[in-house]
Amino acid sequence: MRELKDFPPAKQMEVASFLLDVKSYDKAEKLTGLVKKRPEEPLEELYEEMITGASKISAIVYLDRKTIDALGDVCMERQTYRRNLISKIAKDWLEKKGYMGEQVEAAETDEVSVQVGKHRVTILPTILIDGSPPTFFSIKEVKEKAWN
Repeated sequence: MRELKDFPPAKQMEVASFLLDVKSYDKAEKLTGLVKKRPEEPLEELYEEMITGASKISAIVYLDRKTIDALGDVCMERQTYRRNLISKIAKDWLEKKGYMGEQVEAAETDEVSVQVGKHRVTILPTILIDGSPPTFFSIKEVKEKAWN
């Protein structure tokens, strides 16, 4: 705590009480260093960043009133902060779309469906069996046949 001697007493007490739950001296020391660098950040965010290796991205996102209200409702329901919810939504979407590591294979087998004017277009990945003539099956057909 000597590292924070120039901080207001309230901030020192906040950090000290938070550090009571941090069992490791190394983690406490790292967290204190982060607090010195970015004292305005919430301790929970700094600790999460330290533990998970998360990075704060500096981006301003403007959302319409309806979206803001919906986020507020979900935050109340799940008892979470908006920033945590937005982070979870972004991560889940990236995993589902296959942009995050081991989820790529699963994402490649999903169908993609979009609305084009009055028509819905569904694109299904296919399995090609070489031969003369070659045979094509959609992933959906293979799954249906496998369960029947």
